[in-house]
Amino acid sequence: MPRIAVLTCLMVCALWAHADQPGNCTAKDGSTRPDCPQAIAFFEKLQAAVKQDARDQVTSMVSFPMRTALAGKRVLIHSQRQFLVNYDRIFTAAVRCALLHAEKSSVWGRDQGFTFADGTIWWDAILPAGDKTSADAPGYASKFPMKIISVNNQGVSAPGCPATP
Repeated sequence: MPRIAVLTCLMVCALWAHADQPGNCTAKDGSTRPDCPQAIAFFEKLQAAVKQDARDQVTSMVSFPMRTALAGKRVLIHSQRQFLVNYDRIFTAAVRCALLHAEKSSVWGRDQGFTFADGTIWWDAILPAGDKTSADAPGYASKFPMKIISVNNQGVSAPGCPATP
């Protein structure tokens, strides 16, 4: 049990450290992924869709199943219908505010995907099942569509936004 607490603390501290720093998609470093331009374009498209309350468009940007929390419990959202029914519980006011107040310069990526600031929403390129394309192949970074894979809607905090429990 103490190991889990230590690992959780390390993960939270790592995310917190990113919150006030430019992301590695704009402040390039050794861990910058080659598909950062696509990730930033996805981020801007998602911001626009959420700002316009274009729920069908947001839904089309999700990879199912998607991880999130409902009523304080971690769950998988398996379908577009389930996502739309729970949209306001997934994209809470705090999540929407954090996204809309984020700058594209805060987008950062790692092996688990892309996010902004403190990891509220994660997305990545979605490869078709069984695809054998090498990550070194020309154009690999832009071959696959970006989709949301997780919305961390608990404990969201961003400057100027309401905090969630």
